[in-house]
Amino acid sequence: MSGTRMTQDVFVGIDVCKDRLHVGLWPAEETYSESNDPKGVARLAKRLARAKPRLVVLDSTGRPGQSGTPGGKAMTVKGCPR
Repeated sequence: MSGTRMTQDVFVGIDVCKDRLHVGLWPAEETYSESNDPKGVARLAKRLARAKPRLVVLDSTGRPGQSGTPGGKAMTVKGCPR
Protein backbone atom coordinates (compact mmCIF):
# COMPACT_ATOMS: atom_id res chain seq x y z
CA MET A 1 0.00 0.00 0.00
CA SER A 2 2.23 2.79 -1.15
CA GLY A 3 1.28 6.24 0.01
CA THR A 4 -0.93 4.92 2.83
CA ARG A 5 0.22 5.47 6.38
CA MET A 6 -0.81 2.76 8.83
CA THR A 7 -1.60 4.05 12.30
CA GLN A 8 -1.96 2.13 15.52
CA ASP A 9 -4.81 2.75 17.95
CA VAL A 10 -3.85 4.45 21.21
CA PHE A 11 -5.55 3.53 24.48
CA VAL A 12 -5.25 5.62 27.66
CA GLY A 13 -5.85 4.73 31.29
CA ILE A 14 -6.03 7.47 33.92
CA ASP A 15 -5.95 6.75 37.65
CA VAL A 16 -7.62 9.73 39.30
CA CYS A 17 -6.19 10.49 42.73
CA LYS A 18 -6.90 13.42 45.01
CA ASP A 19 -3.74 15.33 44.05
CA ARG A 20 -2.47 13.57 40.89
CA LEU A 21 -3.65 12.10 37.60
CA HIS A 22 -1.54 9.05 36.75
CA VAL A 23 -1.65 8.34 33.02
CA GLY A 24 -0.65 5.30 30.98
CA LEU A 25 -0.66 5.03 27.18
CA TRP A 26 -0.79 1.72 25.32
CA PRO A 27 0.86 0.43 23.13
CA ALA A 28 3.63 2.99 23.71
CA GLU A 29 3.91 1.87 27.36
CA GLU A 30 4.40 5.52 28.27
CA THR A 31 3.45 6.68 31.76
CA TYR A 32 3.39 10.11 33.35
CA SER A 33 1.40 12.09 35.88
CA GLU A 34 -0.10 15.53 36.11
CA SER A 35 -1.41 17.52 39.03
CA ASN A 36 -5.15 17.12 39.60
CA ASP A 37 -5.96 20.81 39.32
CA PRO A 38 -7.13 23.04 36.45
CA LYS A 39 -3.60 23.59 35.08
CA GLY A 40 -2.74 19.89 35.21
CA VAL A 41 -6.01 18.94 33.53
CA ALA A 42 -5.34 21.51 30.77
CA ARG A 43 -1.84 20.06 30.18
CA LEU A 44 -3.29 16.54 30.08
CA ALA A 45 -6.02 17.58 27.62
CA LYS A 46 -3.43 19.08 25.25
CA ARG A 47 -1.25 16.00 25.44
CA LEU A 48 -4.18 13.63 24.86
CA ALA A 49 -5.40 15.73 21.91
CA ARG A 50 -2.03 15.14 20.23
CA ALA A 51 -2.18 11.38 20.98
CA LYS A 52 -5.71 11.08 19.49
CA PRO A 53 -6.66 8.07 21.64
CA ARG A 54 -9.32 5.63 20.54
CA LEU A 55 -10.41 5.04 24.14
CA VAL A 56 -9.78 6.74 27.49
CA VAL A 57 -10.65 4.92 30.72
CA LEU A 58 -10.78 6.71 34.08
CA ASP A 59 -10.41 4.95 37.42
CA SER A 60 -10.98 6.70 40.71
CA THR A 61 -8.71 5.28 43.37
CA GLY A 62 -11.25 5.85 46.15
CA ARG A 63 -10.39 5.09 49.75
CA PRO A 64 -7.39 2.82 50.41
CA GLY A 65 -8.34 -0.85 50.43
CA GLN A 66 -11.60 -0.33 48.55
CA SER A 67 -12.33 -1.27 45.00
CA GLY A 68 -13.68 1.38 42.65
CA THR A 69 -16.41 -0.98 41.41
CA PRO A 70 -19.68 -1.98 43.08
CA GLY A 71 -19.26 -5.11 45.19
CA GLY A 72 -15.48 -5.03 44.74
CA LYS A 73 -15.67 -7.02 41.48
CA ALA A 74 -13.23 -6.51 38.65
CA MET A 75 -14.57 -4.57 35.69
CA THR A 76 -13.82 -5.40 32.07
CA VAL A 77 -14.12 -2.69 29.46
CA LYS A 78 -15.26 -4.14 26.14
CA GLY A 79 -12.77 -3.40 23.39
CA CYS A 80 -9.95 -2.55 25.79
CA PRO A 81 -6.78 -4.61 25.35
CA ARG A 82 -5.55 -6.67 28.26
